[in-house]
Amino acid sequence: MMDWSQLPYDLIALIANKLHAIEDFVSFSAVCRSWRFVYRNNHWTPTRRVPWLMVNENHGSEVCTRRFISMGKNKAYKLPLPMAHGRRCWGSTHGWIVTVDQNLIISLLNPVSQVCFDLPPHSTLENQVQSPQPIVDWFSFILKAAVFKIRDAFVTMIIYGQDYRLAFHRHREGSSWLTVPSSHIHFIDVVCFGNQVFALSVTGELYLVQIDGPDPPRIIFISSSLPDQNGWLQKHLVHSSGQLLLIFHNPCMSSVLKFKVYRFDFNANTWKVLQSLGECTLFLDDSHFFSISAADDFKSNSIYFAMDSLQWFWGVKDEWDYCGVYRMEDDTIERFSLPNMGEVFPHYICPTWMIPTLS
Repeated sequence: MMDWSQLPYDLIALIANKLHAIEDFVSFSAVCRSWRFVYRNNHWTPTRRVPWLMVNENHGSEVCTRRFISMGKNKAYKLPLPMAHGRRCWGSTHGWIVTVDQNLIISLLNPVSQVCFDLPPHSTLENQVQSPQPIVDWFSFILKAAVFKIRDAFVTMIIYGQDYRLAFHRHREGSSWLTVPSSHIHFIDVVCFGNQVFALSVTGELYLVQIDGPDPPRIIFISSSLPDQNGWLQKHLVHSSGQLLLIFHNPCMSSVLKFKVYRFDFNANTWKVLQSLGECTLFLDDSHFFSISAADDFKSNSIYFAMDSLQWFWGVKDEWDYCGVYRMEDDTIERFSLPNMGEVFPHYICPTWMIPTLS
């Protein structure tokens, strides 16, 4: 009988990297001590990773838990996350969730490793409205939060405040946010593309955001807005398979859920219509997009969307009508095939996508 503990370390690591779901990697660690050693060293670099959808907070238990749906396994998991209690959350592709609470404390949380730490205080953000009243409703103070990995360093970027300013913080560097000077430009989205940061303005212009080097951060105008952007309620930037995409989207509150996709041609310095995503799959929630290479678990050339439950909360739609798959090939929509969630949601929820990691 094979003694699995005697396999060479490199071979064990190779086996680990054949696993695409993080729950399989956790199970992998239980085989024996030598396999757990690979797990502890986090030598897990799979060719692709399976997204999770974080849904609601369990309000009926003493310990705050959050529900996560593993899209590849079609299973729901409950994770104890007291540090996320009552907070608004944004997912990322690097395992981190950005959270903000009613006191505007901004934190980073890894729901798998349970690592959590606070980011610099909101008081270090520039150009906040000063008044005796609260600055702005805490839930909408941050429009978007994202975690990027730029030249092997993690950077958190936020779009915040009534003027939709852009700020960033390099993890464990300094004790304040750095706000990007932008005059009267208001931003609605930001993305990391090829170790560079691009931002989209409310009016649809594309900017390069320079945050590296000895000089202060600045923005550089790249491209004007598209003439046919009117009528679309949301605009998103996404890095997909070496391309910078712009996606127009009308969410579920519209009469018809639609998407229109453009790619940026850096040679012509303009946006061009993209008819197909090829073998890629996009994931959308209320605040961000990301892309993975399609596999057996997911439909290629499709957009998996999970929007907030406001219309269901008010009785306009059925539960989960706000989650589905948009197929670009034939312009159709189908519902998710979701596992049994165990209970009906009595609360408004705002689902968010993430790719879990242990780091």
